[in-house]
Amino acid sequence: MLKPPASFIRALLTLALSICSATVWAAPEPEEVEPRYYTKLLSLGGPPYPIFDTPYAAWAYYKPIRQAQMIKNYGPNGHPPILQDLYETPASEQGAKGNVTTINGKPVIHSYTALVWKGTPNGDAYVPGTGPFESLQAECPQGTTPNNTGSSYETYQYVLSCRPPQIPHPDSCPHPTVKVGNPIYPGSGRKQQTEPDYRSPSGTGLSFSRIYRSDANGWTHSHAYAGVDLNAPAQLYPNH
Repeated sequence: MLKPPASFIRALLTLALSICSATVWAAPEPEEVEPRYYTKLLSLGGPPYPIFDTPYAAWAYYKPIRQAQMIKNYGPNGHPPILQDLYETPASEQGAKGNVTTINGKPVIHSYTALVWKGTPNGDAYVPGTGPFESLQAECPQGTTPNNTGSSYETYQYVLSCRPPQIPHPDSCPHPTVKVGNPIYPGSGRKQQTEPDYRSPSGTGLSFSRIYRSDANGWTHSHAYAGVDLNAPAQLYPNH
């Protein structure tokens, strides 16, 4: 096996280093984040309206308050509805073309059971009844962009994801990201510091810098993505 000339090897490594030096080290931000799910209690009046993480948490808050209102309104000798439990409304009760409405696979529509005083063939009595309850909702955190690609409006299956803004390497931006301190980027709380160690006199050749980032396992350097282990050149040609 012929060994390439030394000049060829030097040219190859110089090219790899120059490409690496030009690489923009983008912040390792997530592509998507989960939306916030919540239930807003409109039935109790407002604004402001009480907000809960789930319909079940909202029901636990709502049930004793509404039950007390019903007992008061119907009087001590009346027969107010007796509230029972909350449940996910099945497709047969939704009228959504035989489907269960969901957001990211989470059921949206909920109903409650109650005992309701009604006339029956055997006289007035409490019988099982149901009623609608507040739905599950979703919204993207402030500063993110909603993305509902993939929603199926025909089957009432909705998809919502949230995209955070991309934060490029501040040294690569035409207008560097605002920074304070030594420096700290207040938008993300990230500590980043660049320490240039070498730059060729021409300014267009080899350069080397150490870079510290609090969100990227500490120190790295400007050639971290070269893809060539310069400390073991013999591995390029294991037979020589």
